Amino acid sequence: MTKGTLTLGDLFYDVYETRAFVENQNMELYLALDVYASFRVKCKRGDKSYLSDLQLFHDNNFNTHVTCYEELKGKKYVWENEFNEDGINAGCLNTVEYESVMKSTIEILDVNGNELTVHWTGDGGVYWAGYGLEPFDTTFTVTLPEKVTYVIDVAKCTRVKLSENTELELLNIDDFRKESERIDATREWDDFNTVLKFKVIHGGTEYPGEIVFKNGMKKFTTVLDDKCPIALRLKDVNIHYTKEYEKFVFEMD
Repeated sequence: MTKGTLTLGDLFYDVYETRAFVENQNMELYLALDVYASFRVKCKRGDKSYLSDLQLFHDNNFNTHVTCYEELKGKKYVWENEFNEDGINAGCLNTVEYESVMKSTIEILDVNGNELTVHWTGDGGVYWAGYGLEPFDTTFTVTLPEKVTYVIDVAKCTRVKLSENTELELLNIDDFRKESERIDATREWDDFNTVLKFKVIHGGTEYPGEIVFKNGMKKFTTVLDDKCPIALRLKDVNIHYTKEYEKFVFEMD
């Protein structure tokens, strides 16, 4: 079942798969879109045909400046150049090779529950017969995740708001970084062992917690004060190799 249509230059595609990735950072939703489309091309050998795929996507989440899905309706996000003022790129286009989108506009036409209708236009790089730019235009539907993850990027701050009356603070991030630097030097990935302390502040009351890392950065257990009314746990750690971002991804029931 098609999820929309896409044109690239004078070529027509059917959108067959769409994905959306959503993060909550300090009570603002960050969104990344991923679109897969295909068209049927005749081969030179007889009448045999095959599907040629295209991918249009973001490799970083951009700030929507809204707090909930319903507020997305009617919003428009414009990139006049390859990057916006936050340093987030306008997107990537994969035909034969991955190339940059040099400008784009994303307009949220409709919101129905957790489903978006999106209109995305722009100019993308292609590499079919020498590099060049081609205009693209696509309208598609995409399903947003029912549960939003909560992200704290300690490259920016160590304390964020999860809701109007709930905050999260990571306490001894320097200890975590020292252990990370030690492992980077030794390359003994399974020897990563540390405890990252944090606290949840809910309704003015502080609830202590800790994340115990044992035998690897991806192997951890979250321990939170039983009295805390918020069920919060670490889901993932995503650290850029240049420390451009240091994201701790939490989920909450």
